[in-house]
Amino acid sequence: MLTLALLVLLSALVIGSFHGTLQATRVEESSSRMASLLRTARAEAANAGRRFRLGFDAETGQPVVSIEPDPLGAPGAFQPYLAWWVKLGRLEAGVRALSCELTGASAFADLETSQPGEPQQDKPTLAEITFYPDGTSDSARIVLANDDEDHPWAVQITLNGVDGTIDTQEINMEEESTQ
Repeated sequence: MLTLALLVLLSALVIGSFHGTLQATRVEESSSRMASLLRTARAEAANAGRRFRLGFDAETGQPVVSIEPDPLGAPGAFQPYLAWWVKLGRLEAGVRALSCELTGASAFADLETSQPGEPQQDKPTLAEITFYPDGTSDSARIVLANDDEDHPWAVQITLNGVDGTIDTQEINMEEESTQ
């Protein structure tokens, strides 16, 4: 009886730790997909000679790509772009974009988190990133996180719009919420 109780307890611990690992893997896979989506949108804008925009659905947090099909006839009018690579950029189930903020177009833009004393926004924004035909884009900081409150896991993705470099970094959501 005691052996059976120990086995049940050990299996509950293993399942609990496996769930946290699974959540971390989903966020890491989604950050990899997002980095690929950013690189592909940048290349596609240069190849097509059109502006592309990457935004996020406000309800689902999923990435949405659009194109400016007629920049001379209808400048600023974007329509959904439904290429196969956009579908591959979808985030894993249970993972969403918490925020996407533009950080400036300079290669020397401050990509660090906000400094102490700076006003904090009440609600994170989901800004749109524009990719230009010359191969540049807006610089941005994207935060992806899972929906599991018991095992919070998040990744910050920074995009340098001048040279296209992408950096990913894990964020401890428990520390972020206490600050």
